[in-house]
Amino acid sequence: MVDYEDFTIDEERFPLDRMKAITDKYRYIPIIDAGIKTSGSAYEEGLSRGVYIKDGSGSKPYVGKVWPGSTTFVDFFHPNATKYWQEMLDRLYTKVKFSGVWLDMNELANFCDGACQSPSEASTFDYSRDLPYHPGSDNIESHTISLNSTHYGNQSEANVHAYSAFLET
Repeated sequence: MVDYEDFTIDEERFPLDRMKAITDKYRYIPIIDAGIKTSGSAYEEGLSRGVYIKDGSGSKPYVGKVWPGSTTFVDFFHPNATKYWQEMLDRLYTKVKFSGVWLDMNELANFCDGACQSPSEASTFDYSRDLPYHPGSDNIESHTISLNSTHYGNQSEANVHAYSAFLET
């Protein structure tokens, strides 16, 4: 990758002709993270398709932090998400053939607890009000995205992550 940016190859360190020689002989499985760097062609393409999880207001992409720094996350509930993901992988495949993909950090790991943005954009999720149970002493927004971030269809992260089963009972 170039600076941990998904769907890229550092062609200076890994020239494409050498990569081709390697992939002709061995299976190559790149690691792709679920967090998309908030700059570059993959990010811009995702913005144009509107495929990112939104912040709590539902108006702009939720911004977290993983290996490349500032990141957004593809909302797999969005109808354009699969096509976006396929096309980004196709772009990578045209540069270097691969045999599979290791999708890492797909549980939406985040180096911040909830929001990384300014305090005015911090999570407004209230455990005592918004959960039908007490999850213990741990902050369940620890190292993941804010539970009030918004998925396609105006669904909160809390409703599509680990606790949706409780809503159905």
